[in-house]
Amino acid sequence: MSRKNALILIVIVNIIACFELFSYAAPAAAADKKSAGTAEETVLSFMNTMNDEENETLFELIKEYGAKNPDVKIQIENVSFYDAKNYLEEKFRQKNLPDIMRVEIRLILPYARQKMFMALDPYIATADYVDYFPYLYKFSVLNAKELYGIPQVTDCLVLFYNKSHFKDAKINDAPKTMEEFLSYSRKLTVDEDGNSADTTLFNQYKISRYGFSYHFESYYLLPFIFSYGGNLCDESGAPLIKSEKTKSALKFIYDLKSKYNVVPSKIDPKFGHDFTLMEFMDGRVSMIIDGPWNIKKIMKGQAFKNPENLGVAVIPRKHDSASPVGGQYLCISSACRHPEKAYDFINFINSKDAQARFARDNYIIPTRKSVMDHLQADPGKSAASIRKVLFEQMKLAALHAYNIPEPRYLDELNKALEKLLSGQKGFDETLDEMAKKFEAFASESKR
Repeated sequence: MSRKNALILIVIVNIIACFELFSYAAPAAAADKKSAGTAEETVLSFMNTMNDEENETLFELIKEYGAKNPDVKIQIENVSFYDAKNYLEEKFRQKNLPDIMRVEIRLILPYARQKMFMALDPYIATADYVDYFPYLYKFSVLNAKELYGIPQVTDCLVLFYNKSHFKDAKINDAPKTMEEFLSYSRKLTVDEDGNSADTTLFNQYKISRYGFSYHFESYYLLPFIFSYGGNLCDESGAPLIKSEKTKSALKFIYDLKSKYNVVPSKIDPKFGHDFTLMEFMDGRVSMIIDGPWNIKKIMKGQAFKNPENLGVAVIPRKHDSASPVGGQYLCISSACRHPEKAYDFINFINSKDAQARFARDNYIIPTRKSVMDHLQADPGKSAASIRKVLFEQMKLAALHAYNIPEPRYLDELNKALEKLLSGQKGFDETLDEMAKKFEAFASESKR
């Protein structure tokens, strides 16, 4: 073989060797890259039900979490609070629940019993566990030992009022009793000529402003029922709808519209509670019952361009100043593939710092004792007076720990109130129908 041919052969062999080496190295490098890419792309879906105002704070926190945890991507699924129940149940049927969910207080235990959520006991630190208000565990602990939800926010209902309307009516302070509440509602309801509902000149067919407004969403009427010492059902689910206390409260609610004309005569159910809220924001209504989650929104209304015009007071008393304990919990799907990372995210957006930011930005009532103590010791803030009332009402609500009935009781009451308050059915007939329905619910629960 000539020297030239030998050199050519050596070059060919080297080329083949390099090609084979590359052939083995390329898949290995691709596999390493794929493995690294997987680590960088852990995706956690998060069903979020916060309103627009709360989302401003939430999105800031998620951005900060992403900067600290570049290997985790939070995929937000924004769902309306009013649609969340149906959304979750449909996703559960499809076996396609989001990894993380913000769930209403009344739904935690019923859904936990259906194995919808993962128990969080292995993940929560003792320091965090003891920092949350203990009464909140009543709504998220099953069998006295299994924790299925972390309380992200707790809340209650309070009385909101328009201070300028009160001043015009020569009312000096918020009503403290149900008797005062009725009296003030009549003084604040005026016709087109400025005559109030407690005068003989009042024209009920030409009302320009109402003293109070409510809607068919029965949750917002529970303060009346609780204040009278009643409830829809007892702890076992047995109906209390026709008990003297509950009946008196429902009659009071009914008379506000049918007898005293101090709430709007036409209430369209398709607009929901937001319509009542807008009436208050625009100054067409003087008082409503609502929660802290809407305060920031209310202050954007025409009637509250001066935020000092918004008055906040505890629910007027009959027997108690009462409100249901509300709130939202953070839960993890029982099918979540990355529970440690999911809990890490929950703990970040629900940390002491995060809760303090939600409270300052949105008047949210914190679920951590340490944050509540910090806010109460925080002087010189313009929101201090509002926060003081919220905390006072929250303590009263937690003290009595009123039982919120199961969702179907409230849903049924919504339907009944819509027919009653729109004049489709009479008071006694409505009570009879509800009692029968609630008795059927109680019988089903015992099976």
